[in-house]
Amino acid sequence: PVVAGQMGMTWAFVNALMVLASALTAPKTPSFGILIAQRKYVELDRIFGKLMLTVIGLTVAGAIGVWSLVFLLNYLCHPLASRLLAPSTTSYLLFASILYSVGLPMSAYLRAHKKEPLMMLSIANGVFTAILVVILGKFYAASGVAVGYLIVTTIVTPFVALIWYRRRAEWHTDPAPETVP
Repeated sequence: PVVAGQMGMTWAFVNALMVLASALTAPKTPSFGILIAQRKYVELDRIFGKLMLTVIGLTVAGAIGVWSLVFLLNYLCHPLASRLLAPSTTSYLLFASILYSVGLPMSAYLRAHKKEPLMMLSIANGVFTAILVVILGKFYAASGVAVGYLIVTTIVTPFVALIWYRRRAEWHTDPAPETVP
């Protein structure tokens, strides 16, 4: 029960970072769709690039802040430190949250095309996360859970980027619609 409580409290901080990344991404999705419908791909990519930098920058800053807080509480032997996971375990979860935030704008960009090229990857992500979390959690407790989550996120994020890159190239090479004089 103690480790479960620590995991829950630490996960609340980590989840807050991922919610922040989602909250920054979600409002841009409608404008992505509009720009796609208008075939304004240069403008779409400009807004997407700014969004990527903002989401990643704020997630990294937040992760550094959360980790610093956890480290400081442990360093000072503050009573609240016992309610959170160790700094090393927390760092695994925070690094995974940064990787997760990288994929959010890419998935919003892809979904704005009214297509879902990430569905199979999302299913595989869930299945492999569940398997690793159960197996590693059984043998290594919270550290195993955190490492399992980080492993899957580290493997999945490059595939999200690869799918984004390929679909973007494929979908944005359509010739412009012909205009009738």
